[in-house]
Amino acid sequence: MLPSIIRLLNPILLMVLLLLVIVAFRFVWLDFRKPIAKKKPKKGAIPEAAGLRDLVQSGQLEEAVTVYQKFTGTDRFTARKAIDDMAREIRLSDSVKKDIYRLLNRNKKAAAIEAYQQATGADLAEALTYVESLQAERA
Repeated sequence: MLPSIIRLLNPILLMVLLLLVIVAFRFVWLDFRKPIAKKKPKKGAIPEAAGLRDLVQSGQLEEAVTVYQKFTGTDRFTARKAIDDMAREIRLSDSVKKDIYRLLNRNKKAAAIEAYQQATGADLAEALTYVESLQAERA
């Protein structure tokens, strides 16, 4: 009787053992196959040494976008928008800012928006946002 039970259990035990080996191998194999995650650059402030203002002032906007991407780790679209904003701010001289503040003090918001548009080439929405941010700072 005992030998017949051993003969019956032997294939079952072999199947269970084989299944355990397969499962263990699969977990180990998957751990080694995981791709190593690339480290993303840390997002943060751009140091002055990056020379972005110099690049923008000299008209090298594409290189400025590339440098901005490297320092911040952002996508090209976001970097391009930031560089465009920087270029617009550079074009906006102190005298134009003073004129805009003067117009806002006289409650001539429309004239301030128009002055900003002429100085920077911005569209109406951007000019409105900028003038409203100046109003909020003033308040």
